[in-house]
Amino acid sequence: MKKTILFTCTIVILLGSCSSPVTLEHYSLEFLEPSSSVKSSTDDSIGIEGFSSVKALERNEVVLRSKQTNQISFSSDNFWWALPKNMVDETFQNYLETQNIFRYVLHYPALQKIKYLIQGKVHRFEIEQSAEEWQAVIAVQIYLVDANTLQILWRSGIIESKTSSLTNMNDAAKSMEKNLVKLYRVLIKDLKNFLKVS
Repeated sequence: MKKTILFTCTIVILLGSCSSPVTLEHYSLEFLEPSSSVKSSTDDSIGIEGFSSVKALERNEVVLRSKQTNQISFSSDNFWWALPKNMVDETFQNYLETQNIFRYVLHYPALQKIKYLIQGKVHRFEIEQSAEEWQAVIAVQIYLVDANTLQILWRSGIIESKTSSLTNMNDAAKSMEKNLVKLYRVLIKDLKNFLKVS
């Protein structure tokens, strides 16, 4: 059974003796891969190349988007422990390993022989806000590449997932873990259909 853990760390900084404390929230996602003796669907191995992202996500501040104006801003006191692309890179690899599609799922470049390569880009990793609700939003696109010819064999298109309505930013950020799982399920289902494996 797959287990996931989300760590939240609160740091309080006192700015002078007369100032109010400033609370900084840091969020981190970590997927723990369970051991499994189930045989993989294929004997092929796959490499995961580091995900890229749009420029707005090349920072640790949580991105906030106004649902009304579609404008983005950056939170001054809410941060991810790592860049969104790095969190997606690591959690996607761990999630793919649990699906037992490939014999080995490796970081690329790898010393071992691999048949396929996954390339991906994070388009959205943000909290969408309106007067009534907060939602965690993530959008990712992946490509399946032939590791020998570097030809693109399949592309997912941009897949987007949103959490249900939440009442505050903190809960929305914590719900990103479930949001990632929802998105990965869609990506893996489409990938399996292309590879014709169960």
